[in-house]
Order: sequence, then structure tokens, then C-alpha cells
Amino acid sequence: MLAAVLLYVALSQRVYTDVDEQLREQARAVANELENSPFYFWTGHLSSFANHYPGAIQLIASNGTVVFRSERSLINRGGNNVSRELARAFGDDVVAFASTESLLQRDNLRVIAMPIHRAGQTVAVLLLGHSTGDIRAVLNLLYLLGGLMGIISIIISAVAGYYMAKKALRPLEDITATA
Repeated sequence: MLAAVLLYVALSQRVYTDVDEQLREQARAVANELENSPFYFWTGHLSSFANHYPGAIQLIASNGTVVFRSERSLINRGGNNVSRELARAFGDDVVAFASTESLLQRDNLRVIAMPIHRAGQTVAVLLLGHSTGDIRAVLNLLYLLGGLMGIISIIISAVAGYYMAKKALRPLEDITATA
């Protein structure tokens, strides 16, 4: 049981790290494109990116205006975790991550808040959300495999124990037959 819990914790941390690295690379690419193009091209760049990106995208200006939003909103998701990280990205000028649910819940999103700079100022924050449904499917498969391996090991142990006990009790049968 302890091994299963440790395996779950290790796998979930590794999964979050992988998703975070992927989100950071994607957000950095989009942020660089936005920082190096005029404001009026931002919607076009984000629309082009949204056509190929399976997750949710939002761009919020420093005055709180939603400049661009894909079909799914990220604000107020996950008990305000996303909004809190959005404020942190604006206030502290750092890249921030948030999760909307625990790892095995449905419709879970891992979200990155990436500041967009112009002339040394944070002018907007890009929010990218990635669904972790595929991660959930892999972990559920691992749980199934672990359960099956446990059942198989119990059956093998029972059969081996039966034959070992039978072999150990054979001298007693001989003594009983002789007496």
C-alpha cells in the first residue's frame, strides 16, 4: 500500500513537471511572438495558435480586459487558483502555474500564466490551459496493471505455498502409514 502511494506521488509529480515544461515552452513561443509584433496583430497570432492548440487560451491586458479567449474560459476555474496566479503574474512579473482540480478528476486543467512585456512593462498575461485527461487515462491504466499484477502474484504465491506444504507434509504421511 505504501509503495502504491509513493508510486502515485512520484508519477503525479513527474507528470506535472512534464506538463509544466511543455506549457512553458509553448507559452514562451507565443509570448515571444506577441512581444515582437504590434498590438493589432495579437488576435491574429493567437487565433492561428488556437487552431493548432487543443487546450484553452486567454490573453488578459493589464487593465483587466480580455483581449483574446478561446472557447473555454480559464478565469475563476479551480476555486480561483487561476485568478490568483494571474494576479501573481501581473504583480510579481513571474511565470505562475495553477491546477484546477486534483490530478485524477475530470476536466482538470493545468494552467500557466506568462507575462507579456513591452518596453520593460507587463502589458498583458497569457493564460494557456492544458487538459490532463490523457494523464488521467495513463494513471488509471497503471492502477489497473498494478491491480492485475497484485492478483497474479497472490495466485502464484497460493499455488507455490500449496505445493511447498504438500511436499513438507509428505514425511508425516509416510510416518502415519508406517505406524
